[in-house]
Amino acid sequence: MKNREKQEKNRRRDSVLLWLVAALIVLIIAAVVVLCVVQMGRDDSEPPQMESTQTESTREMEPLRFDIPGFHRIDEAELPLLNGPLQVTAVGRYTGPFVEDGTDEEVTDVLALIVENNGDNWVEYAELTMDCGGQTARFVLSVLPAGSSALLMETSRMTYAPGTAYCIKGEAKVAELSDRVMDFSGEFVLYPDDGVINVENVSAMDHPETVAVCYKNYRYGLYIGGICYRARFENGIAAGEIAQSIQSHYTNEDSVILFMSYEK
Repeated sequence: MKNREKQEKNRRRDSVLLWLVAALIVLIIAAVVVLCVVQMGRDDSEPPQMESTQTESTREMEPLRFDIPGFHRIDEAELPLLNGPLQVTAVGRYTGPFVEDGTDEEVTDVLALIVENNGDNWVEYAELTMDCGGQTARFVLSVLPAGSSALLMETSRMTYAPGTAYCIKGEAKVAELSDRVMDFSGEFVLYPDDGVINVENVSAMDHPETVAVCYKNYRYGLYIGGICYRARFENGIAAGEIAQSIQSHYTNEDSVILFMSYEK
């Protein structure tokens, strides 16, 4: 009798142990399933980390330093680093007077660039291009002093199209300014006024060659337009003579005389 009771107790103990082991296995399996589900949820909710597409040859636009009426930046445009002294600091669309051809006609949403001369020398001439979804926009700059910026408008008045990819091309044609006279006080005195520039030859010698006064318009902290205006005196200016050139784009408030050009 005692042996039977002992055997029965052993069977019940073994049965309990089996149930405990089975329950433990079930708990382990359940825990693994829960961890897998949680991990899958994390993978679905957290987007994969993309490698940065920005390289050493491209850069992001800087904060816009100029408050230009009618200019709206195109933030998605790509700005590669350019070779040479010029850098494009902003790509945008411009509404206002179109100055590049001298007409000052009102335009809407014309493509525009803000360009800075980071070099030590003045730029005399530059051409920049931008890919616009397979089309090419062209920008021309005539004279930009070192350390200054200019707003350039697309030469053919190409307009902004939403959804188009804009990318500045990495090569720019640039020529530095060499033929200029910065200090002309010993030979000429200028008497500019709104719409006119008067030049007096105060030297003792005639200047029969072409004499030119070069100026640009400056507003909002930068030069407006790639254009550089020139008051030309094709027949020269004799000693003691005062010559006059009508210049509709010159104003005492906004225009800056940059230099003169003549034979020294």
